[in-house]
Amino acid sequence: IVTDLADLFDISYSAAWEKFCSGGYTAYLNMDIDMQEKLSKKFEDPYTCLSEYNASLPSDSDDLIQGAFVIMDYRGNVKAVAGGIGEKPGDNCFNRATQTVSAIGSTIKPIGNYSLAIDMDKITYSTFMKDKAGRVFVGYGLEDEYSPDQEYDEETGTINWPKNYENNFGTGDYFPAWYAVQKSTNTIAARTMSKIGLANSFNHLVNKLGFSHLDSTNDMAYAPLATGALTNGATLVELTAAFQIMGNGGMYYKPYFYSKVVDSNGKTVLEQDTNGKRAIAEDSAWITNRMMKKVIDDPYGTGQYAKLDNIEVVGKTGTANDESNLLFAGLTPQYVACYRIAHDDNHEIATKNEAGYAGWRTLAKVWHDVMIDMVDTSVEQSFVPDSDVLVLNYCNETGLLATSASKCPETTVGYYRQSNYPASCDSKHDGTYWAEHD
Repeated sequence: IVTDLADLFDISYSAAWEKFCSGGYTAYLNMDIDMQEKLSKKFEDPYTCLSEYNASLPSDSDDLIQGAFVIMDYRGNVKAVAGGIGEKPGDNCFNRATQTVSAIGSTIKPIGNYSLAIDMDKITYSTFMKDKAGRVFVGYGLEDEYSPDQEYDEETGTINWPKNYENNFGTGDYFPAWYAVQKSTNTIAARTMSKIGLANSFNHLVNKLGFSHLDSTNDMAYAPLATGALTNGATLVELTAAFQIMGNGGMYYKPYFYSKVVDSNGKTVLEQDTNGKRAIAEDSAWITNRMMKKVIDDPYGTGQYAKLDNIEVVGKTGTANDESNLLFAGLTPQYVACYRIAHDDNHEIATKNEAGYAGWRTLAKVWHDVMIDMVDTSVEQSFVPDSDVLVLNYCNETGLLATSASKCPETTVGYYRQSNYPASCDSKHDGTYWAEHD
């Protein structure tokens, strides 16, 4: 509110703060008080986020993992926020949900990569792509990152890139797009980005999804846009708002903590912008939503611990390239909620403590334990499908549509735009299709 008053009256933040505190204003907040109280209470206890295997909290507070949590509805209304772990130090203190600008890792993939590729008809739900690193110029934001195993070529100035989480340059096998989302495969994310184009992805994030901290020079590159290694990053509120589009049919609403502010004369001086703007088409949003469902529902999904009884959940995990930030974005039919843990100075999060255990609880499990108190699990809730999306079986060998004539040995249900669906499968089923058609 103070920031918006400063902009409205063209005054400094401190002057706006004084004006707000002494001017007789009434603010109408979007906060759900019950949700806010529950969330604040949970985050007062460090063990909400820290592992039970941490026998004691670090004596050095600078080494304590910090975090934040944001819950928003699908119209941009911020319902509850936790700005840190532990007892709140006071009013108007530093809020890690609204003020920390940090890496978002692989959470960028659905919002700035795969959903856009589907919306541009560059890929489908079952498009097979090669799990193999490509060659990129060292100048693409990677000057200080390459290692000997990336085989620098002096003649072309290129290296192998990217590595997957497993620290390899890919298996060379072909996988469908949904699987790449579920496994957060960096190699396939980079190949998808090459189909979209860097400028299209960058402009989409800035102009349609509200990212205000992107660097127009350094972030116009593969590492930032394909894998989330942004120069500065984003706030957790910005990230949460961007994920709205996967649960509301592709509409972006600017996040607001208040609906209006009225002065002492009863005049409305600030008011929430309730007009959303279309970021992607409804069918594209629904197809990406189904991709993200695999992250939760599949036994091998990285977000499987986020499941809620009777409530459909879709989501995406994220890890910064330097292991400094861990994130989970989860969506229910009512809310989108994002959770991040990191050290305040952004140094690497230790993967094991002295006893050999991770020092934090699984992010998806923390998300579950928060959201189970925010939603009514006694009533079944599911996302509303987009009626224009085609639900068809595809061949597991090729990603092409299975037909009665194709005699595909194994098939899986896929989701497709009417403007872009695979051809019918008419090939041999010996696993060589993509090696011959790539």
